[in-house]
Amino acid sequence: MLKNRASFPGLSERPGHFFSGNGDYLGLFLDAKDEIEGKAVPRLLAPSHGSVITSTVRVPDSRDEGGTGPGYYIQNGGYPGFVDWLVEASNDGELHRALRFIGHEVMGWFAGDKKSDVDQELERLIGDARASSSTLPVLGMGLDTPGGRLTLDDRQFLELSWRPEDSQEYFDRVKAAMGDLAKHLGARFLGDPLDHIGKKVTVHPLGGCSMGNSAEEGVVDVNGEVFGYPGFVIADGSVMPGPVGPNPSFTIAALADRVADHLT
Repeated sequence: MLKNRASFPGLSERPGHFFSGNGDYLGLFLDAKDEIEGKAVPRLLAPSHGSVITSTVRVPDSRDEGGTGPGYYIQNGGYPGFVDWLVEASNDGELHRALRFIGHEVMGWFAGDKKSDVDQELERLIGDARASSSTLPVLGMGLDTPGGRLTLDDRQFLELSWRPEDSQEYFDRVKAAMGDLAKHLGARFLGDPLDHIGKKVTVHPLGGCSMGNSAEEGVVDVNGEVFGYPGFVIADGSVMPGPVGPNPSFTIAALADRVADHLT
């Protein structure tokens, strides 16, 4: 839309406005522990097993009864099994186990040892997978401020101007809740390292061609039709005028279905 503005002289001045990341925030629970008979043991979280998201915590916003401030959701995140190997390989214990395995096999070869106990040695090499089994990614999303602006630079590459400070209250609430959940799981909470450089990662980009009551407010009307261009319809996440809160895929699908009904 931005690259083709010259072809649409009557287009609204709003393309690129009201960008939102749907409040996406990535956290990590590390080294979760449980207590059994007064002894701390690793808590089995196993994020490589099952679906990506299996549970959700919803914190109400100021429009809900008893809610205050911007609302949000926190969900557990899963990942493919090979990530377990990456986690274990990055653990100091893995290096020690690997050196011990190599040393044992090399010394056995030099000594001419005919005994073979490879299965036991491999078991020792793999270890108890404590690091990967007690780690859990957590995903936050919710009602951030849709204050981002998408523009094109001199090379016609897309740029985003976005201030995390505009949604600071929201992100502080999400991080505090994640920290509380980590404590209940006996885990250490690690926030998104991009926080230190004022950046965020989102998998739910919304806005840019947002709905409005007129061309002064948005790019499309309530039926997804671009103001001033009958029959030119947009039906994706870019028409959202702000965050939807939960994972937005169903909301986008419902909106697209509504747009399609209007076209027929």
